Amino acid sequence: MAEFSDKNWLEIGLKWKYIKQHDYSSFKNLKIIGSGAFGDVYSAYSKRLGNVALKKLHRGPNNDENSVNEFIRELKNITNIAQHENIVQFLGITLDPTTTKYCIVLKYANGKDLRSYLKSRFSDLDWITKIRMATEISRGIDCIGMIFWELSSGKTPFKDMTLHMLIHHVSSGKREAPVDGTPNDFISIYSEAWDDCPDSRPDIAKILYKLDCIQMDSIYYDQKINAETLKVQGTDCFKIGGYNEALVNFTSFLKINPNHAEILRYCGKIYFIKGNYEESLKNLSRSLEIEPNNASALIISN
Repeated sequence: MAEFSDKNWLEIGLKWKYIKQHDYSSFKNLKIIGSGAFGDVYSAYSKRLGNVALKKLHRGPNNDENSVNEFIRELKNITNIAQHENIVQFLGITLDPTTTKYCIVLKYANGKDLRSYLKSRFSDLDWITKIRMATEISRGIDCIGMIFWELSSGKTPFKDMTLHMLIHHVSSGKREAPVDGTPNDFISIYSEAWDDCPDSRPDIAKILYKLDCIQMDSIYYDQKINAETLKVQGTDCFKIGGYNEALVNFTSFLKINPNHAEILRYCGKIYFIKGNYEESLKNLSRSLEIEPNNASALIISN
């Protein structure tokens, strides 16, 4: 992949709305609260964002190449800090049209955002509630794909990445994997909203319609993880004599991995114990086709 310049990094971040650009006129009651070598810090109020801090830079990225590098360096520093909880929340940038200088928009965490709510209440939320929340979110939030994934998982997307790493990651087409237990229709909705091409993403009306029509009976499960769980549960049940429950787990496992000789042997043994010799022979014979020299299968089948 070609190297990104600092300017490309900012352009990609703005295009994907991982860096949001806010209308400067939306900020009211600006009051200077600090000053440093790189810029001045103002408190302000936004109807949409609430109380914020604006870090107004002495030089903007549109002035010259050095200014671009300084601005991006400061922006990266702040977004790296913003990954740590309870320090500062990075909200985006805004351009002061009177000075053509950029401000970095910050907000101190107040514990009332979606992420904080999910951390404290996620285990209490069923999918009916999550779909209702998704509908409310759709009416006024950008980056719907990423936010819907967080709603499905209860986790911060790309948690261990800085914003700089994140922009490189998503620009190469990578996304978070679906989470077990998520309705497949919901995965389809947020995957479309997370499309590489902005023109291919559905509009809000289409998202709201799909949320209203979502089917709750088709649920996603990672087959690799689920198969291993079924195998372990089935084996544990077999060891303590829970043959019926073991057979349920093993039968489900074989729907995912039908050529697993060991599980076929387990099924053959269970059917033999239960007196269903026809099914026992069928499973043991199949296991021998896969592993023809397995002694235990040969003994039981004979």
